[in-house]
Amino acid sequence: MSDLFASECSGESRHHRHPAHPPPVDINQRPTILHVNVCTKDRERSLDNANAMAALKASWVKSTQWIVGYFMIMPDHIHLFCAPGCHDPEPVRRWCGYWKRLVGAEMPTLKGGFQEDCWTHKCAPWNIMSANCNMLRAILFVWAW
Repeated sequence: MSDLFASECSGESRHHRHPAHPPPVDINQRPTILHVNVCTKDRERSLDNANAMAALKASWVKSTQWIVGYFMIMPDHIHLFCAPGCHDPEPVRRWCGYWKRLVGAEMPTLKGGFQEDCWTHKCAPWNIMSANCNMLRAILFVWAW
């Protein structure tokens, strides 16, 4: 038995250097909505300013393979929800790399300032996701006080 198989059977967890990026799967004609997390390099707190927000929003408008909906910009990472902007969009990892380069061109301080990869999760149906967004807003409102 291989070491890989043995560790999977024994329940040992393995840590990955990069997340897997399986393509989103259409299920029962539901819209494809992904939750994407992008971090700054070394978790540097460089996104907590109006210039970074403007550069990010402008880059998302220009990169039309995926359309950004709700998003939250934290000092060292971004949470966003996106949906395909065309029939057969490019992989999310490549799309993220594109808009990160656009942000770096707009703001030299952010050039190369993001981790190479991103984390993606396919979202639950909209009614569940909407409830989760409302809960997150409530938590952040309380946390801000």
